[in-house]
Amino acid sequence: MKRIKTYILSALLLLVVQNSISNSRQLIKGFDDQDFVCGIQNEVLQQKIMEWLGTPYKGGSNSLQGTDCSGFVKMIYKEVFNIDLVHSSREMIKYVKILKKKSDLKEGDLVFFKIHRRKISHVGIYLRDGYFVHSSTSNGVEIASLETAYYRKTYYRGGRVMLSE
Repeated sequence: MKRIKTYILSALLLLVVQNSISNSRQLIKGFDDQDFVCGIQNEVLQQKIMEWLGTPYKGGSNSLQGTDCSGFVKMIYKEVFNIDLVHSSREMIKYVKILKKKSDLKEGDLVFFKIHRRKISHVGIYLRDGYFVHSSTSNGVEIASLETAYYRKTYYRGGRVMLSE
């Protein structure tokens, strides 16, 4: 019985800590992710992002129980655009038309990052105003700015998914 009480207390403490981390992240960013999503023009994209926000990170997965970055992008593209992408950020770039400037990015474009060494190791979906949605190892599915020091440093390219004829 004591073990069950300890487990329940631990689970409650974890929920409190996760909630306070999420709340402090929103305060730091200066806006709420869900409020930001409301400005997305594609209503299906908007709805799907709302469903996925807060999903924890889980390497190699692509479900609402846990997802990595490419799994998240793959599922959003399948659910919103009915496009089947590969489950690999390194491979996804082969299916996009590379954009020359960040200012060319439009809602739904992919953004690629070289976080680990010199290879593409992260991908997200551009939203608007310099922000993108992705699954981060620390916060799961969230909205982040391309202009934070970390993402400015690791940003590689943006691209528009090309439909095969």
